[in-house]
Amino acid sequence: MQGEDALPELSERQRREIEYHKDHARQYAEKHGSIDFGVVSLTERRWWNAYWEMYRQITLKDMRGRRALVVGCGFGHDAVLLAKLGAQVSAFDLSAELLAIGQDLAARYELNVDFQQMPAERLSYRDGEFDFVLIVDILHHCEVPKALSELARVSKPGATWVIDEIYTHSALQRLRESTLIVRFVYPFVSRLLYGGKPYITEDEHKLDERDVAEIRHWIRADRIDYYEAIIKRFVPARGRTLSKVDRLLLMGLRPIALLLGGRFVMSGVVQRSVAVRAVDGGRTSGAVARNE
Repeated sequence: MQGEDALPELSERQRREIEYHKDHARQYAEKHGSIDFGVVSLTERRWWNAYWEMYRQITLKDMRGRRALVVGCGFGHDAVLLAKLGAQVSAFDLSAELLAIGQDLAARYELNVDFQQMPAERLSYRDGEFDFVLIVDILHHCEVPKALSELARVSKPGATWVIDEIYTHSALQRLRESTLIVRFVYPFVSRLLYGGKPYITEDEHKLDERDVAEIRHWIRADRIDYYEAIIKRFVPARGRTLSKVDRLLLMGLRPIALLLGGRFVMSGVVQRSVAVRAVDGGRTSGAVARNE
């Protein structure tokens, strides 16, 4: 696996991400060294859980033989799960340490995944290479417009995107950033949720309604569901009862769920294709135009 010196033109933000995840990989390698395949077995349904519901939607599709890309794959769990469902999986991440864990994980379950190191904003894959793209908790680490443009470039026309991301409406975020919340409420909530050490890098930002609109610029969304109005924001996700109440609340308040939700799951098909390509040093920039 390459080191960061082998990656061209990394930004300072991307280099900070790499350094952060070196330590993260050391701390959590053992925890993430195995997989519970229950999430794709369909023997159980957890309708209140965004991740489980996302995979329920995926398993309803026939993934066998599909060219699938896992964006910012981290420890490799999603890549291995898609391979288990029969997809031909490619996966990338900035962190060589996380990719090494993913490679070991795939080998442990005797599943073939092509792991590569690269930034989401500058992909080395060919135009129109994938017909399925899975994006889980990664866009909030990226330059969203650039990453989406590149993902559209490497997607076939009509490719399916499935996205599970943390979210906050910009109006609610302004309230969260108020002096009262930052000084008095957030320190208490942080200790309650994370033990005082949240898994948050200095550059990441939760997606908001403007980022959702940017995603819709690239795909024709067939559904979007919001989760976590209360859990993981004010209280830990311990036990199922509160998680079910939380989900029912957002289902009941669906017209304003985009104001209250702390996470969304979206799926849809790419409605753009590579139409304009500016060449820079023999490499396409990924500029695209809409299929009208």
